[in-house]
Amino acid sequence: MKVLFSRSVFDLLMKEGGCSRDMRAVLNLCQDKRIEGYICSYYLPEAMEELEKDSFRQLLSVVSSLLNLVHVNARDLRDAMHYRDMEEGICCTLAKRHKIQCVLVDKKKAKVDSTIKLCTQKELRRMIEDGKTAKQRRNL
Repeated sequence: MKVLFSRSVFDLLMKEGGCSRDMRAVLNLCQDKRIEGYICSYYLPEAMEELEKDSFRQLLSVVSSLLNLVHVNARDLRDAMHYRDMEEGICCTLAKRHKIQCVLVDKKKAKVDSTIKLCTQKELRRMIEDGKTAKQRRNL
C-alpha cells in the first residue's frame, strides 16, 4: 500500500519530543516495507527554516531513509486549484499521479475525493494490523 504523508502529519514529525505511538507504528511499517511512504518535497525548505540545523538533519535522516520524495509540477498545481483546500488538493493530485491509495492526515476531515482515502495514523495502523490478522486467518 502506498501512503502519502500530508503537511499536517509532516508537522507532527517536526515537533520536539518525538512522535506519538501511532506515528512510530506507521514509520515502523515504512521501515519494514509493509507500506510505501511518500512525502511532498516542498515541505522540506520550510522545515529547514523552522528547525535548528541538527534537528533538521535528524528529520532529514528519518525522511530520506523511510519515505520517498514526490515533487509537485505545474499540472498538479492547476488540478489542485479545483479543491476548496489547496493543501488537500495538492495531496489528492499527487496521490492520483503516483497511484497512492491513502493520504495520511492528522485529523479526520471530510473526504475530498472518492478515489483517495484519508486516514489518521491510528486508522492506518489498525487497517494494516486488521489486514494482517485476516490474512493470517485465511492461511490457517
